[in-house]
Amino acid sequence: IKKRHTMAKIFNITGAISAAIILCFSITSCSKVNTPEIKEKKLVNFRNQAESADPSYGYTFKYDNQGKLISATLKYDSIVHHDFIWDENTITLTKTSNTGTAPQSYKFVLKNNLVQYFENENKGRCTITYNSANQFVESSNGNTAQWDGDKFIQFTENRVEGILTYGASCEKGYLPFAATLITPSECTVLYLAHPEIGGIRTNQLPSTIDLYLSGKKAY
Repeated sequence: IKKRHTMAKIFNITGAISAAIILCFSITSCSKVNTPEIKEKKLVNFRNQAESADPSYGYTFKYDNQGKLISATLKYDSIVHHDFIWDENTITLTKTSNTGTAPQSYKFVLKNNLVQYFENENKGRCTITYNSANQFVESSNGNTAQWDGDKFIQFTENRVEGILTYGASCEKGYLPFAATLITPSECTVLYLAHPEIGGIRTNQLPSTIDLYLSGKKAY
């Protein structure tokens, strides 16, 4: 399982942060009450604004009548389809593209409703580690995350490090961009729609996010 290019990762992060924070505030009211209905909302569109201002670009998600993700389509320079099949303890992802490249297949293996590992068609495997609160802390390809209670406060991916800080004002809201930061790229689409199975569910919105590359502040 290969890591993504570092500089591309930084640009993807900044665009994803913009898209996700706009999404968060569009579905959340500023209240002192942590409204449970936020957890029931389904992500239907996600766009990286750094890549394109075209509102038709980005991901479009579809779910079955049980709320499980069954397909996601990425429209950018090409169109990539992600199709999901759910079994009792596994989820199979098949990726196809209109560029004519060969389909790619991945299998996610779950235990206690958390992804334990995933592997590609060549049996390349990436395992996931969680803390006692069932929050993502590490993947075997080097991604890590740190938490302060329900708050996601720090991550590393290759040479990129991110530090999130939180203010005292209202900061409740769904934070889907965690899926683009701390999980292997193969998990991103699935975790955007179902952060709970990746241990990255959080309803806390950060006030600032600082990014560092090899110890030097990048954004």
